[in-house]
Amino acid sequence: RDGREWDGLGDAVRRVLAASATPPRVELAAASTAARPVRYDDLVHAMDAVIDGGAPDVRVADPHELTIRPTL
Repeated sequence: RDGREWDGLGDAVRRVLAASATPPRVELAAASTAARPVRYDDLVHAMDAVIDGGAPDVRVADPHELTIRPTL
C-alpha cells in the first residue's frame, strides 16, 4: 500500500450509506497545483475506495463545479 487511508475512506462511505435512506451521488475532485500535486493514482484509489464502500454513483468533478463545496 502507499500509506494512505483508502480502507478508512471505504469504511466512512459504508457508515454514511448505512445512515442514508437513499444512496448519495459521490463527487470526487482534486485541486492539484505545481506546489501541491495530486497524483492520478490517488484519485483512482479514492474512486475505488468509494465504490468498494458501496457507493453506486461516483463521478470525478471539477473542484469549482461540486454540488456541495467543502470548506477546508
